Amino acid sequence: MKYFTSDLWIKINSSNKNERDLAEEQWDKNDSIYAAYFSEIKNKLPVNYLNTYLDCQGFHDYIIKDIYISNHEEQQDSPISITINIGNSKSPFQ
Repeated sequence: MKYFTSDLWIKINSSNKNERDLAEEQWDKNDSIYAAYFSEIKNKLPVNYLNTYLDCQGFHDYIIKDIYISNHEEQQDSPISITINIGNSKSPFQ
């Protein structure tokens, strides 16, 4: 992920307080940048997706189980479809 990287997460959990403090500061900056970006694009997302995304706290701690890409060349309006199956410990979504 662009804003919340594994490297940053490792630094947030560092035993070095200074490194933790700097990482938490960076995390907060990244959170603000991401929130601004999401505000710009959310109206371009399908309503069903957006509602599910918001209801599931942005899919926090979800895992990607499968990604399916289908080519529908005969359909000019939607030549490719992508299905992402995700889930958490409570319930799977598609």
